[in-house]
Amino acid sequence: MELMLTADSIDAEQALELGLINAILPAEDFVSECIKRAKSISGINLSTLESTKLLSTPYRKELEGHFKTEESLVGYSW
Repeated sequence: MELMLTADSIDAEQALELGLINAILPAEDFVSECIKRAKSISGINLSTLESTKLLSTPYRKELEGHFKTEESLVGYSW
């Protein structure tokens, strides 16, 4: 809540600590790590991925609702 109210900037370490990002990757390892993670995800059973996506949908819709409310309050669109 504090971040939303203050609009303070945070660094990558703080974002990681808050769970806003999953990892901090060095620039030189970025592409190889992305490929490694993509291969890992591609090995997951499709029905498991679909179920995970379906379970996350209500949260996405809730977030979209928050964005619409915010848009009406501040007068601009994301």
